[in-house]
Amino acid sequence: SEDIWQQRQRRGAWRLLLRTLLCLALTFLPEVLLLSGGPGVAPDVRGAEVVKVKVDGMGCEACQVHVQGVMDRMDGVVSSRVDFASGQAEIVVNKDWKFDMSELNRRLDADGYGAAPWTTPIIK
Repeated sequence: SEDIWQQRQRRGAWRLLLRTLLCLALTFLPEVLLLSGGPGVAPDVRGAEVVKVKVDGMGCEACQVHVQGVMDRMDGVVSSRVDFASGQAEIVVNKDWKFDMSELNRRLDADGYGAAPWTTPIIK
């Protein structure tokens, strides 16, 4: 009975250690991503601007969801809104957070969509 008690105690200690390490990893994950050159977790909205994009090739809501997903995964994107019916998209971006319109065009072209942008500053 004492051996069983010691085994449970050891198992509980390992669980505690594992949970502690997981918590630490998740706590510092955003900093690790930034230091490794990954995308920013939450781009600053100061200096943000709206990039309006005419997107060709969207024919359904699935296309809309796909294009919005591509936009949302870009560096520096604060938010995006896409409408397949009009073929238009609005992306709120912060160019100081490495937003690159040519990279967005490249990614959309690779997926079979064409894009033509124009910009308007919204926050100063």
